Amino acid sequence: MKLRDIKLLLLAALIVLPAAVRAAAGPEPLGTFSTDFNDMVLRVDGNKVTGTYNYRDGRIEGTLNGHTLTGRWTQDNGKGRLVFVFNDDFTAFSGKWSYNDAEPSGKWDGKLKSGTRNGLPSSLGGSRPGSAPFSITFTSDFNDMTLHFDGNKVTGTYNYRDGRIEGTLNGHTLTGRWTQDNGKGRLLFVFNDDFSAFSGKWSYNDAEPSGKWDGKMKSGTRTVQQSETKRTTPKATLSSRVFTSDFNDMVFHLDGNKVTGTYNYRNGRIEGTLNGHTLTGRWTQDNGKGRLVFVFNDDFTAFSGKWSYNDAEPSGKWDGKLK
Repeated sequence: MKLRDIKLLLLAALIVLPAAVRAAAGPEPLGTFSTDFNDMVLRVDGNKVTGTYNYRDGRIEGTLNGHTLTGRWTQDNGKGRLVFVFNDDFTAFSGKWSYNDAEPSGKWDGKLKSGTRNGLPSSLGGSRPGSAPFSITFTSDFNDMTLHFDGNKVTGTYNYRDGRIEGTLNGHTLTGRWTQDNGKGRLLFVFNDDFSAFSGKWSYNDAEPSGKWDGKMKSGTRTVQQSETKRTTPKATLSSRVFTSDFNDMVFHLDGNKVTGTYNYRNGRIEGTLNGHTLTGRWTQDNGKGRLVFVFNDDFTAFSGKWSYNDAEPSGKWDGKLK
């Protein structure tokens, strides 16, 4: 082999190696949760989830669709199905389990243990090294505030007593400190899905935050440094779009986490609350009423749903797909 050929092979190896290293990175930790079956450690690899828990050598594996995990559990004394529905920042879940192939109905809830996760995994929207920083100006309970986001680090200023803040973003939750020329303390801001508003609390010194500190983005104030394109949320596709469903065409209207809608069957109307990718609510028609649960896919272009009459547990099929 000629020297030139060897050089070309070495160059090709150097090009391929970084991609191979990335592919071999493996699952990212989602954290340790206190659950109804003792502590559980979960790991995420794309939409695949695996985990272990401290009961009868327990193990789980499943698929994450939005905020809903469906899968299987195994122990040294049996096996079965599970469904976990996580909250917006994946710090808690409401779950169900069953033996073998029965419909999950037993309670299995969990809550993230403090200090067991350093930010969300990148596959769930966590901070990615190298993503472009951005800034947003909010109208808040303490006058206008400009926040600067750089990875999971947030700094900012606000127009009251020379106010400044700094903190760490975990999913949609910012925890940190505020300082003014007359004092200092703690803060906790919980942002909505597109970071256009937050519900917040504050306190003096090291007390638990309890005072109200809410904010809403001022129109046109989101600025992105470098060349990052303006961030959009898949949920935005939900509002005022038409879905083909098992009960004919349906139109949703989104206002924060509140959802209303109409569908072309017996003067049908719905209203409910969206938590992550799961909509729970009520339907009404000119011949009855009842409950519904819709679970949307990642980009809100389809949902798998259940419905029931009155207050019964939803079990009837009601699926839909964006037209």
